[in-house]
Amino acid sequence: MNPFLRAIQRYDTYTENGAVSHSTTGDALVDYFAKCGTHKGRSQLEVDADLSRCWAESPKVTLQILFWLRLITRPMHGFLSTEVVQKGQGARDEFRKGLVWLSTSHPDVLRRNLWLVPTVGVWKDLWHADTVDVLPRDDVYALIERGLEDPFHRNLLAKYLPRLRSSGQRFNPRHHALHGFGRGLCARLGWTSKQYRAFKASGRGHQFQREMSAGRWDTLRFQELPGRALFTLVNHVGKDGKTTLARHDQEDRYVAWIEKQPVAPFTGYVHELFQAAVGNRRRYSMQNLSRARKLTLDRQFDGLIELARRDGGGLDGNVWCALDTSGSMSGLPYEICVSLGIYFSTLNTGAFQDHVVMFDSRSRVLKLKGSFTDKARQIAAASTAWGSTNFQSVIDEIVRVRKQSPAIPVSDFPNTLLVVSDMQFNPTGDSTTNYEMAMKKLAAVGLPRVRVIWWWVTARGKDFPSTIEDEGVTMIGGYDGAVVTLLLGGETTTVDAKTGKKRQLNAVENMLKALDQEALRAVRVSG
Repeated sequence: MNPFLRAIQRYDTYTENGAVSHSTTGDALVDYFAKCGTHKGRSQLEVDADLSRCWAESPKVTLQILFWLRLITRPMHGFLSTEVVQKGQGARDEFRKGLVWLSTSHPDVLRRNLWLVPTVGVWKDLWHADTVDVLPRDDVYALIERGLEDPFHRNLLAKYLPRLRSSGQRFNPRHHALHGFGRGLCARLGWTSKQYRAFKASGRGHQFQREMSAGRWDTLRFQELPGRALFTLVNHVGKDGKTTLARHDQEDRYVAWIEKQPVAPFTGYVHELFQAAVGNRRRYSMQNLSRARKLTLDRQFDGLIELARRDGGGLDGNVWCALDTSGSMSGLPYEICVSLGIYFSTLNTGAFQDHVVMFDSRSRVLKLKGSFTDKARQIAAASTAWGSTNFQSVIDEIVRVRKQSPAIPVSDFPNTLLVVSDMQFNPTGDSTTNYEMAMKKLAAVGLPRVRVIWWWVTARGKDFPSTIEDEGVTMIGGYDGAVVTLLLGGETTTVDAKTGKKRQLNAVENMLKALDQEALRAVRVSG
C-alpha cells in the first residue's frame, strides 16, 4: 500500500466501545474475506459493492473467496474428485447473491465456473429463489445434462430438482418460478411430465422418506439416514411432547445402533448441536437429555472433529482459544462463539486441548471436560453474554503469570491466540489499538510476539483490529471452523522479499493459504 494512504488510514475509526481501530485492513480482499462467512441477509447492493472492490484488486482471488464462502467441508465427488477434505464456510445467502452479481457483472466468467456451484455447494443453489430467474437458464440446463451423465450427480439431481406442480398447487411466485424451470428442463431433455416425475422418484435420497411414510419403522436402516435426518429424529418434539423416534417406539433400537457408532454424520454447524444440547437461548433449560439425543449430538460432534482432523488436520502447538462473552455477543453470536470454543479446543492436540479463556469485563479460564454435550452444558453454566469487552484482560492474565512465575519456560506460554469475537473491544487507555497494546505488554515481560487469529462470529462492527502490515495475524470468520487446521498447518513463516529476513505470515498470505485448496484452484477467470 502507498505509504501516504497507509498513514492516513491508521487509527481512523473506533470500535462500538470506543477503542482505536482501523476502517480497513489495507486490502479489500482481506476486508471481505475476514467477515464474509458471517454475512446473512445483506442487500444485493451491499454485496455488489464489496465484490466489485475485490474484483478490482484480483478477479481470481475474488472468485476463490466467493466459492470458499459456499464450500461445504467434505471431500469432493462428481465433476471434481478429491481425496483431501476441502474446507470452507458452507454459507448460502451471501454466496447466492454473489452469483447474482457475477451473472450481472461478469456473465462469461460465471459460465466458465458454473460447474463449481454444485461441486462446492448443492444443485439447488442454481434454482433457488434468489438465482432461478437470474442465472443463464440455457447454461444451467446444459450443466444438468452433463450431471445426468455422472452417476454421483444423477442421484443428487433426482433428489434436488424442483417438483412439477399442478396449477392448483402453485401458491406463490416461487412455486410458479420452479414449475417453469422444471417445464423448461423437460423441453430441453425431451421428457414428458410423467418421465420427469418418474426420474425424481428414482433417487436413492428419498428411500428413507418412503420407508417412514409407509410406516415401516421397524426395518428403517439408521445407517442410511443423512445427518440432518438423524438430528431431526432425536431433537424435533411434536405436539404430543414426543420425538419422532419415541412416537414410533424406535428409541431402544436406535440407541442400540448409535452406541456402536464412533461418529455420526452431520452437515450443519456446531452451534446447532450446542443449541440442541442446552435448550432455549433465552433461558438455557439444561433439561435432561434422552440417551438417544445425547449420544446423537456427541457422535455428530465427533464426526465434525474427525472430518477436520482428516489429512493431518488438528491444532498443534500452544493454541489458546479466547472467547468473547460480553454483552454485545448476546443471542446467536454467543452460541456460535462458545460452541466454536468447544470445537477449537477439542481440535487442539497440544497442552491447551480443552482449555479456553473467556473475557467480558474480566477474563476467566475454563478446563472443559467430558463429551460434547457435557462441555456444552459446562460452558453455558459458566458464562453468559454480559459486561464490556475487555480483551486486554486476556493479555493481562498472560503477563501476570509471566511476572509471578518467571521460571515457567517461554515455550509453555501460548504461541497463538484464537480470538472468537465481534471485535468490539474496550479502549486500551491510550492511542494504540488492542493488538498493538497486546504486543507491547508481552514484549515488556520478555515474551515473543504471538500469532493472532481474529475470528469474527458477526460482522456488525465496521472496523478491523489489525492490518496487513501486522505479521502473524489472520483475519477470518464464519460458523465452520475446519479451515483453521489449514491456517495453523504447513508453513507459518516466509522470507520477506524486501528485508530478506524470516517473518510470520501476514493476513494476505494467510488468506491465500486458506484458499489454496484443489476445489478453489479450479476457478477460471478467462479461457
